[in-house]
Amino acid sequence: MKAYHFSQDFSRNGIPMWWDESDEVAFETEKRISKSAAALKRAEDAETGKDKTPPPGRYYIPIPKKIGGGKMPSFAEWKSEQARKKGQK
Repeated sequence: MKAYHFSQDFSRNGIPMWWDESDEVAFETEKRISKSAAALKRAEDAETGKDKTPPPGRYYIPIPKKIGGGKMPSFAEWKSEQARKKGQK
């Protein structure tokens, strides 16, 4: 529990503050597509528009599903996929 609170108190956007605020650390950015954010935006846009408002209290949550069925990928599989996308092994 202490570790959880420590990480919550001393991180910004998932980055440890001692990296984020250090003069010795630089950051680069990388474009990515969030499929869950895109699905949420499409659902919200479908219910709002000209003279349309969603019912009060309506909200959406992303529900991940494996394309083609089966088990969701593991962290190790994701890391391997990211390395392949970057041309690494």
